[in-house]
Amino acid sequence: MELGEQLQKLREKKNMSREELAQKMNVSRQAVYKWENNKGYPDIDNLMKLSELYEVSVDELLKDSSSIHQKTDDSQDILKQDSITLFDFEGNGNSFFRYGVMCTIGSLGGLSIPVVKGEINLSIVAPFIIALLVGFFLLKSRKIKWDNLQLKNLKWISRIIIAYLSVPLGFFSIRIIREDTVDMVSLSYLVFVMCFALVLYTYVRNLYIKHV
Repeated sequence: MELGEQLQKLREKKNMSREELAQKMNVSRQAVYKWENNKGYPDIDNLMKLSELYEVSVDELLKDSSSIHQKTDDSQDILKQDSITLFDFEGNGNSFFRYGVMCTIGSLGGLSIPVVKGEINLSIVAPFIIALLVGFFLLKSRKIKWDNLQLKNLKWISRIIIAYLSVPLGFFSIRIIREDTVDMVSLSYLVFVMCFALVLYTYVRNLYIKHV
């Protein structure tokens, strides 16, 4: 039995007209007509109200309703497909893109640490430089299947890189104001970090232009 037939049968059993049911449900008479003729389906809130009015459980209301079950199954299939599209990074090259982005963007933040501290420690800087280089190679992988979503992500990444340039500059300015002096070593390192960020920006932009 279709859901619409079930709803009509239960309404008639309660000796209610469609207009009376519509008033109780706070919906239009047209909505009730659509439900009972399988031209539309009540949402979960209205299903709960209907189950209370007809004094049956929601399960009983949907029992043997092939149309609503088919609709539910289709929705579940769509959700499964979406979950694969959004979260299945393995086997199709997307893992290279994801980890490439993580390595490059994450490394930029780490490279700002010496600017904040005012001292250059190679043991801190070296891992971030290595990670940045790894990110370059990962994003260059031929296994990446470039699509509109990834190209859109590249545009956002390029914007993030430009916004990042203000971070080490801000930290360096604060140090100058606080210490009332300019540390030439830190200034040289700042120029190095800025150049690195600009190289990364150019690289990402070229990737976008190449695959657009």
